[in-house]
Amino acid sequence: MPVVTVQGDIKTVHLKPPIVVRDFATALGLKPFKLISELMEMGIFASMNQNIEEPVAVKVAEKHGFLLEIKHRGDAAVQQAAKDKEKENPPEPYALLSGACFDGRGFRLPGARVLTELTSEPTVKW
Repeated sequence: MPVVTVQGDIKTVHLKPPIVVRDFATALGLKPFKLISELMEMGIFASMNQNIEEPVAVKVAEKHGFLLEIKHRGDAAVQQAAKDKEKENPPEPYALLSGACFDGRGFRLPGARVLTELTSEPTVKW
């Protein structure tokens, strides 16, 4: 989903590829058919559900006074931020219980801590 930010006089549209005509038009504050007609003037024939290329999207955004920022999936900064967030908030421990009333699948126990001693199996401490 496109996000529009305004800092002073600069309006920035943040998008992730693929850039779909309908989503791009709503981000720019245009009707999709208006954007399609502008693309036709540029020699590009696209329907509402088609993707447009990044250089074309940059030209159209500049024409309407927007700065286009495209966030690719493999950006190193995004991946590093996700790793840092995972280190700050590790996943909750889970316990694997067995018996007549349990089917053997693991499930999360809020408030339970899994303890491991050197000589025994992991145990759940409440």
